[in-house]
Amino acid sequence: MKRIALILAAAAAFGAAPAAAADSTARVALLSCGTGLSSGERTAVYEGRMRRVSGTRKMQMRFALQWRQPGAKRWAGIKAPGLGTWVSSNPGVKSYTFTKRIENLAAPASYRVVVRFRWLDARGHTLHSDTIVARPCRQPDLRPNLVPTRVYTERIGDPAMRRYVVVVRNKGETAAGGFDVAFGTLPPAHVVDLGPGVSTLVSFEAPRCDAPASLTATVDAGALIDEADEDDNSLSVPCPVGPV
Repeated sequence: MKRIALILAAAAAFGAAPAAAADSTARVALLSCGTGLSSGERTAVYEGRMRRVSGTRKMQMRFALQWRQPGAKRWAGIKAPGLGTWVSSNPGVKSYTFTKRIENLAAPASYRVVVRFRWLDARGHTLHSDTIVARPCRQPDLRPNLVPTRVYTERIGDPAMRRYVVVVRNKGETAAGGFDVAFGTLPPAHVVDLGPGVSTLVSFEAPRCDAPASLTATVDAGALIDEADEDDNSLSVPCPVGPV
């Protein structure tokens, strides 16, 4: 996973009414969850808020970051600069707000913060504590994903020849730019672009193939496209290849 950069911003709300409900002394909100193709666009901004309880001299928060990749059942902790340390309010304030901005998030994955709160008296003793798990920020993989889904044949004028048609689909979330499709030992064919969820037909003319031979179609043969999955770019079919 790419290194996660953590940018911290703190703001104390001196004497202001906190955003928490009247019967709540602490809350955590996901202010924004930015997604994008590049890691620099993938961000999460969390805000913790707390208000004093009787006898409070100082309030503190400690943020921990967790992530869960697709298919994982449990959340796992992530170590990054600025995490796992207590941040403190100024003495005597009525409410305290602290915001964390997390950048360079990897995808696909979901992220959340677990925030511990504590209220300290004048001697530094803990009067009260609480822990809140925030709402997750989901980071989908927005890259294209090119897949050859089918190969079939069409008859042409020469009975010894066939037209081989490769069905290529972009199963990803964004469009793919120009890429090549290779088929057997034939020169590759070029596709100008392919939108998300769209399929296209790529044709090749070659001699009819017979068993036990096989033919392989490979999309993005020149490795020009940064894809969500690079392991599904090839499809092998046994000869003879069936018609449409």
